[in-house]
This record gives sequence, structure tokens and C-alpha cells, in this order.
Amino acid sequence: LFLAAMDGISSSFEEAVKKMSDVLAVTGKVLPVTLDNVRLCAELDDGFVICGESKIGDHNSFHAGKIKRVYLEPQNATPLKDALDTIAEADVIILGPGSLYTSIIPNLLVDGICDAIKASKAVKIYVCNVMTQPGETDGYSMSDHIEYLEEHTFKGIVDYCIVNTASIPDELKKRYAADGAEAVKVDMEQMSNSGIKVMGSDFLSIKNDLIRHDPDKLAKAIISLVAETILAKDKKRTIDYYYIKDRLKKLAG
Repeated sequence: LFLAAMDGISSSFEEAVKKMSDVLAVTGKVLPVTLDNVRLCAELDDGFVICGESKIGDHNSFHAGKIKRVYLEPQNATPLKDALDTIAEADVIILGPGSLYTSIIPNLLVDGICDAIKASKAVKIYVCNVMTQPGETDGYSMSDHIEYLEEHTFKGIVDYCIVNTASIPDELKKRYAADGAEAVKVDMEQMSNSGIKVMGSDFLSIKNDLIRHDPDKLAKAIISLVAETILAKDKKRTIDYYYIKDRLKKLAG
């Protein structure tokens, strides 16, 4: 609603995003992947088509079925140049956590985005959701998330998959099960020939009976990975490497 309000008083959606970032004091830069007016659609296994992000997530209430694919209308959306440039300059590209079919994949369907990711020398990381999402990823395992991500994009879109391996309290499992969600199965054996390195650890955060990723644990893991895979191999960034290693050591202490 806030973004919609900003869009109403801005000359473009891009400007609206920038204004929102300023008002909310967002650290970093938020960019839309396209300024085109696009609509997200999903095709189910039986061929039934649903259009609209909110309807896709709620489709089991009026037409049950497994999502076969999602796509954009129109399918030739123009990518934002700033988004392409940012991908090209990135040290790390992180996909997730978030709704697989209504948050992560749609951004990758815009023309040129996957090509930019493929051409990038950045470390590519997928952060797998802790829980399945009713109406989208019912019964999905870790490898299922990767499989359908690659089906919509390209094989090898990520180098690493970060996944939570900490146990979830039984009582909380029951509460989530009542809503149709369950813990994403960490099927390491299915990932053995994928070429993707799996980083499993305790990334769990439970607050007010809500299961989430712990942002601090997740950030430390990603920063440490970038330090070892990018900074440690670049002699021009040796100072950056040791600075980050020192910061991580202090945070761990």
C-alpha cells in the first residue's frame, strides 16, 4: 500500500521505489527488474490457468492442483538497465528466502535477467525456505525447490544452497501442519550430483510462534562465504578480506 501510494505521487514506478527507500531509510539500493506493467500467471498440472499473485497462492481454495509453471504476461518485459548493471557488478547474487513461484521466480522471468546472472562472475546463492508454502510448494523438498527454480531459468543458476538443518519443535510443527505447511525436507542425497554445494546449519529463528530464518546467522554465513570465495582470491581486496574476517571473529565472540 505504501509503495502504491508513492507510485501515485511519482513520475515513474522506479522513482516511487527510490522515494520509498529514502522514507524507510533502506540500507542499500532497491531496484525493480522492470518498469513494464506485467501480470503473473500460473498454469496447474491440469492446464487450469490462474493470473494474479494473490490468487496463485490461494488457488487451492477454488481450484486445487499443483503448479506446473509460472509466466509473465506479456512475456517480453523490458529489464531495467540499472538492474542489469547491478547484477553485472555484484560480488554475490542471493535468491531467497521467499515464495518460490510468486516472489523469486517472477523476477527471473523478465527478459535479460537470467542472461545477466549467467554472465556474472558473482557467487550465486539460493536460500531455501524453512517451511513449505501452502498452494505453492506443498510437499516440496530442498531439491524440489532447486529443480523447479532451474526449470524456469537455467541449469546451474546457483552455486550454493543454504538450508536450515535445525529441528523444529513438535508443537510448532502441528500448528503449521494445520495450515498445510511442513518443514522442507533436506534431501542431501538428491543434491549430490547437482553440482551445487549445500550449506546446511542452524539458521532457525522462532519468535511469536513464527518460523523464520535468523537474519544474523544467515548474514554471517553469506558474508563468510563471499570472503572465502571472492575476497580471498583477489589480491587487490586483501584488506577487505582481513577486515571482514576480523569482524566475523568479533561477532562470533
